[in-house]
Amino acid sequence: MFQTVARWIRRCDRISVALPVGTALALVMGGSTAAVAFNAEHLEQLLETNECPGCDLAEADLRRISLAGANLEGANLEGANFYRAYLAGANLEDANLSYTNVSHANFESASLIGTSLFGALMDYANFTAADLTEADLRDSYIHKTEFTSAILERATLDGTLVHDIDLTNAQLCGLTLWSGADYRQACFIEEIELLPEGEDDAVRARQQ
Repeated sequence: MFQTVARWIRRCDRISVALPVGTALALVMGGSTAAVAFNAEHLEQLLETNECPGCDLAEADLRRISLAGANLEGANLEGANFYRAYLAGANLEDANLSYTNVSHANFESASLIGTSLFGALMDYANFTAADLTEADLRDSYIHKTEFTSAILERATLDGTLVHDIDLTNAQLCGLTLWSGADYRQACFIEEIELLPEGEDDAVRARQQ
């Protein structure tokens, strides 16, 4: 986690980022911006069509932009700034959101299956009813974030700093938090009633 914060501090002399961590914000004020890393044509395509699967949008400034229902499947969004962006219902499957700032962003009902959120800043974000199956959330900072009714099955949170999140009605099968909390007991297996030998044929006969 400390390596992630250090990387953010180093990167902030290259991009404008609305950081939720007060101490980090104080350290990077006054930093200059450098050349953008994203493909400008890809960004224009996204803004015009709401469709940009597989696009290169690394370090793009997407603050406060509405991308509801956008198709960003497999896109490279590493280091992008989603501060207060609206991505409800968006398709972000297998996308790279490593080291992004998704603070106060809305991902309600979005699909983030297999998505990497490695090292992301997730402060007051909303993932209500989002599908984060097998998502990579390692080394991220998650604070005051909503995961109500979200799917977090087999998600990875090793090294993740988690504080005051809402997991009400979330599906947590296979999830293990950095604190050691093990949610494998949340894997519900349908119980099958076994009939004594010979009785199954009799049951089938009555059902026909």
